[in-house]
Amino acid sequence: MSLSPITVADHLQAGGIAGPLFFNLGILFTKVSLSLLYLRLSLSLGLSFRVAVYAVMIVSALYSFVTAIGILWVCRPLKKYWDVAMPTGSCVDFDRYFLAISCINVATDLTLLILPIPIIYHLHLPWGRKLSAALLLMAGSL
Repeated sequence: MSLSPITVADHLQAGGIAGPLFFNLGILFTKVSLSLLYLRLSLSLGLSFRVAVYAVMIVSALYSFVTAIGILWVCRPLKKYWDVAMPTGSCVDFDRYFLAISCINVATDLTLLILPIPIIYHLHLPWGRKLSAALLLMAGSL
């Protein structure tokens, strides 16, 4: 009897549903929290900046919520999520599913990383302090 190699999907399925659910809800609340901070700090900036922050917040909230709840529908029947050797049922292509989620996550992360730059740019501070403040706000996104 030969052993088959363990795939990424096997490791993900071993964690159950609670892990992906709470992970995605954590991402949701973190990104919305950062967006609300940027909105509060951007009172003197124009409407276009606020629209950009709202867009990032809405995209982050939608994809995190859909991903958190969507983990319940990746396999039919749900038991196949834990038991990949189950002969009946089907699952979505996990590689494509997680690649799509990762791409959206990276895009919103990069946007949240860049968003504090206009806030810092308009401050009346020496360049050294502006750089320190920008790095401090960007570290929150990391």
